[in-house]
Amino acid sequence: MRSVFLNANGRPLTRFGIRYLVRRDVAFTAKECPSLKRKKISTHSLRHTTALHLLQAGNDLSVVKDWLGHVDLNTTHAYVEIDMKMKRKALEASQPPDSKAVKKGRSKWLKPNTLEWLDGLSKRPPIMCSDLPSPAVPTR
Repeated sequence: MRSVFLNANGRPLTRFGIRYLVRRDVAFTAKECPSLKRKKISTHSLRHTTALHLLQAGNDLSVVKDWLGHVDLNTTHAYVEIDMKMKRKALEASQPPDSKAVKKGRSKWLKPNTLEWLDGLSKRPPIMCSDLPSPAVPTR
């Protein structure tokens, strides 16, 4: 089996090699971007960020599960919970539009109550693999 990523010696790149590259590149980049010095950037944070971006791009949770190598969909469901918390935090930090700028009648900001709606979504039970229909098996 041939490896896609090789180290400087032509051998397969290991997790330790990836960790070394991430640390090296973060240290180098922090010289130009000092705010990186205050952040904890690791191979896990890159993995986590990629998973969130995949979900935010509309990828199915089971696809992200497989991409991360999780056995149980419930493990991957934590990323959905985190995403909902991020959305809630962002909404709570936002201010409603200026009431003078809103036309007569009730503002769209208030209907439906966005925060209650998001809260309800985060309290729904996770979808289990056994609840999903089995994919059709192609015949030869």
